[in-house]
Amino acid sequence: PPHDPLYWWGIHSWVAVLPSPNKSDVEQVFFIQPGSGVASCPADPLYLGIESLWNHRNYWVNVQNCNGCKDLQFELRDTSCWQHLLPGEPWEWQEISRDIDLDQRDTILLEKHLDMPASWVQRLHIPHDRYEQRYPLGQKSTYYKKALVEKFAPYLHDDGLVCRVTTYEDYECQEPQVEYQMFQNREDCLYRTIRYFQPETIIDEYEKGREDALKRQTRYTEESKRVMEFFQQVRHDSLKTLTLTPLSLEEQFESREDRLYHRFVTFDPRTRALNKWSITDGTIRRTVTKIIEKFHRNIELVADRDIARREFDITNEEIHINYHYAEGKITAGTRYFVKPPLADQGDRLKFDSTMTSGYVVDTAAPPQKKVELFWLLEACLKAERDALKHIRDMEDEILSILRSLAMETAEPKLKISIFDEERNSAAKEGMKRCEQQLKEQTVREVEAETDYLAVYLMQFGNKPLSQQNILEVRQYCLNEYKQLLVDRANKMQFRFDKLTEELQAKHQWYEDLGTHVSNEQEESYLEDVRRLAFQLHTLELRLLRHRDLAAERYAALDLWLCNDPRLTDLDFVSS
Repeated sequence: PPHDPLYWWGIHSWVAVLPSPNKSDVEQVFFIQPGSGVASCPADPLYLGIESLWNHRNYWVNVQNCNGCKDLQFELRDTSCWQHLLPGEPWEWQEISRDIDLDQRDTILLEKHLDMPASWVQRLHIPHDRYEQRYPLGQKSTYYKKALVEKFAPYLHDDGLVCRVTTYEDYECQEPQVEYQMFQNREDCLYRTIRYFQPETIIDEYEKGREDALKRQTRYTEESKRVMEFFQQVRHDSLKTLTLTPLSLEEQFESREDRLYHRFVTFDPRTRALNKWSITDGTIRRTVTKIIEKFHRNIELVADRDIARREFDITNEEIHINYHYAEGKITAGTRYFVKPPLADQGDRLKFDSTMTSGYVVDTAAPPQKKVELFWLLEACLKAERDALKHIRDMEDEILSILRSLAMETAEPKLKISIFDEERNSAAKEGMKRCEQQLKEQTVREVEAETDYLAVYLMQFGNKPLSQQNILEVRQYCLNEYKQLLVDRANKMQFRFDKLTEELQAKHQWYEDLGTHVSNEQEESYLEDVRRLAFQLHTLELRLLRHRDLAAERYAALDLWLCNDPRLTDLDFVSS
């Protein structure tokens, strides 16, 4: 290649790993390129020299003659090779012992070598709203080789977009190839969208937290195909992947108890359009023509009885079964059923040997009994009905998911923290309303203080009270309050006695039945006993509390009446 006029003038930084006296894992110096992470030795001819080294402790200037890096000495304590900028050296380089008895203050002073001058600028103050912008005007664009990176401040876009990376096929960035969009604070848990332009494919990725447990959605525009992936751990049916096309529906399961891991459904082309489903009542459905189910091996069953593949040919009214391969066998058993007419599939299924045929691997094994084939056909018919019901339910769920996704795309909503004072205006208004209501309630409670004498003083109107009237009012109030306390105690005691009788009756009923008690009856009995015991314990505590506080409450009312100015002020008393 021609001579580079900038040879020796380019500056490059990389990582140098030096041996340490306290660490034996590094025996010799080596370099690491930060861009690639590839390690290389100092003898590499690509390294022309070193001007300086630095770390979090100091800065060393190289004073050696540079003719590559292979002959450089990396003993930083040698001042003839390296000159340090700041005074002092690390503890591990010092020759004094660290076992000397020094307190923390002396240790700090021993390590202190200079005082840094105070900053010449004032303390920076950035408003929170300006800080959240992160970039000038809230966005920043950077062009790279065949790529454009756009960064945005949170909440700048209504859809929560914070970063968009677009790769191009040309250097002029005119023909986009792939577009990556990153989102934050989305209520629908969307955090990334990948769009491929040729062919046009869109991948939406979601975090955990959605009600439908959707994890990833892939849309193939040209093929009218859609693939949905779910968090199968939180779904009751353990659905992992769902593939939709105009003529088929494919489900992939994981860790199901029935060992089902694959279901493939084909539809009649005459009812192919998914968007023709009735949105109101779901009466317009695609006609199912075939259902194929696949199962994992069940080691508890023999291979000739363990179903590996089950096909329901609804159009031809047939059922095909393939069993698992037995150990050491190169063929597997099969079974074929012709479904009986719908009129014969009532409560009493009609079956004869002409309705089935099969292949048995072990010719020496006894043939299956007719009753076993009858049970197998009955189980298959029930499985077909369950599969059809599941498909209809899945169609409804798919329609619900598509509606939700369309709504989220058209009107995306963002999550706002309750601590975000700038955006959470609704929370601020709600807190202010709660504070105002609390203040108003407190004022009302103060103004509407209980007046125990109001009922008794109403009969006298505005007439002045005599000494006899005052004594009568006071005594009436105390007597009625005393009677109230007695009635309250009697009600609690009556309830306590009634629950005690009910509990004794439960015990007597259980003893009379003895060993003839069923599991359901015993569980109901234990539940009733626990409930009654809890209620009795609660009533007992209330009775004890009422007994302890009754005298105090009576004395408090007596003191309140003695201090009431209407019963003590002489201006209201006439002789």
